[in-house]
Amino acid sequence: MGKLGILGIFLAFLSFSVFPAEAGEVGWYQEEDSVLVVKKGVKTIPAYSFRDRKDIAEVRFESPSAIASIGEYAFIGCDNLHKIELPASLRTLGEGAFRECGALESIVIPAGVKRLPKFLFYWCGNLKSVKLPPGLTVIDMACFGFCRSLKSIELPSGLKNIGLNAFSRCESLEEVVVPSSVNELESYAFSDCRNLKKITFPGNNSLLGELILSGCDSLEILYELSPVPPKFDCNSFIFEPDETDKYVNVKLLVPKGKVSAYRNARGWNLFDIIED
Repeated sequence: MGKLGILGIFLAFLSFSVFPAEAGEVGWYQEEDSVLVVKKGVKTIPAYSFRDRKDIAEVRFESPSAIASIGEYAFIGCDNLHKIELPASLRTLGEGAFRECGALESIVIPAGVKRLPKFLFYWCGNLKSVKLPPGLTVIDMACFGFCRSLKSIELPSGLKNIGLNAFSRCESLEEVVVPSSVNELESYAFSDCRNLKKITFPGNNSLLGELILSGCDSLEILYELSPVPPKFDCNSFIFEPDETDKYVNVKLLVPKGKVSAYRNARGWNLFDIIED
């Protein structure tokens, strides 16, 4: 075979395996203008499938009842993706699947999803609305980190774990209720939520992570529902060591008859205002 023939095969292979398709039909999906259509029968969207694709504005599924999983970082960096309706059949979302999808404004997580992995919506700066399923048990590390437009979120009553930095830099959040089912509220979970005014901690005496509310400059009220003052991981308490003004200005509300217990508990006794 001549040199040009070998070169042609090499270039064809290179374009197929390295460079993403700009338009048309490729195996399990097709593209129509800025709309990506996943074909019938597809069960999994592979990891990194559409990484950094700036031309995708919408994703549709021909047979949504077939999709079971979306791989890790499948849509990372799809800056113009603003519309996707996740299929009801979906069970698994991969790490960082929608990371840095800056145009995404709303998402509904299907009922079959039990875990939101780390970095799932990290740096989705325009994400305003999220609906979580009742069976969700885990929101992992930095899942909603830097979702600066997220104003509110309803955490389901069966949630068990909120991971490290899970909601860090959600600067539009104003109020959060952490259900009593949560037995792991990890470090920095709501750090730098600068407009957060009220938060309710779970009332189950579980160990709390360190510096959960550091940088929450607008915080006014912390509801702690546990009759026994929870302990803190590493004894680092709720705020950074230099944020002593927050212990003066934030009102700590505790269960009836438990003010004395909190005034004598390590860490909680830093609050000036403790009421039941």
